[in-house]
Amino acid sequence: MSEHIIQQPTGVSASRSRLLQNTLLINAFFSCICSLSMLIYSTGINAYIGSKSYLADGYLMGLGGVLVFFAVSLFIIAMRPAIHKGLAQAIILLDTLWVIASIILIALQLSPLTLAGEFIIAAIALIVAILAYSQWYGLKHP
Repeated sequence: MSEHIIQQPTGVSASRSRLLQNTLLINAFFSCICSLSMLIYSTGINAYIGSKSYLADGYLMGLGGVLVFFAVSLFIIAMRPAIHKGLAQAIILLDTLWVIASIILIALQLSPLTLAGEFIIAAIALIVAILAYSQWYGLKHP
């Protein structure tokens, strides 16, 4: 399907880039897998990454709940006939903030993490960074 740009009634343009759409769908799938893992296995994940408190389980479950909402939102946005550029930019910003927060968490050792925990957080941040870049590229270069 070729890319097209339409003009919304409010004067805000939207994009239907295949790369942007596909990357949003991959992001939705990845976010869904991560969120369900956090919701179902929070105690095990926390023990493995080094945070063993019940409070940390609650944080991880809360984060999982937010990610479910994010994943569903991504899917809905990606399936629209045209993707609103402002929404795409907001998603890119949120993904970028996730990467920055992950770097800060590891670099400043804000939570007691095992080496495996640091690796998992860094790997997820790398995947999110790749998704953010691909979304940005799909938005800018249809």
